[in-house]
Amino acid sequence: MAVNLGKNRLALLTAYQDVINETSSTDWALYSYEGNSNDLTLASSGAGGLPEITVTFDNGRVMYGFCSLKEPTAALPRYVLINWVRLCVCVHVCMRVHVCVSTVYVCL
Repeated sequence: MAVNLGKNRLALLTAYQDVINETSSTDWALYSYEGNSNDLTLASSGAGGLPEITVTFDNGRVMYGFCSLKEPTAALPRYVLINWVRLCVCVHVCMRVHVCVSTVYVCL
């Protein structure tokens, strides 16, 4: 099934705009699914950068993080997109990939 971006569209877009807005203190947004549905929702946001977003991820959920890296010497803004997959999903995917190919690639 496809991800439903329509239900919470305004909250998703507002959080994204806050992160890319250089005058906003918000520098990360965390998205997840509502319950067992395909409806993507804003789980959390904050102004503490990578150190803060990394402790906000939930091992029991599939999540997507979007973070702005604010560096005064950088000519262009830098952004990081994080795909967080809980351990039991990762093991299932790795097992399936292992059956299909002889080498399993792990992305960290």
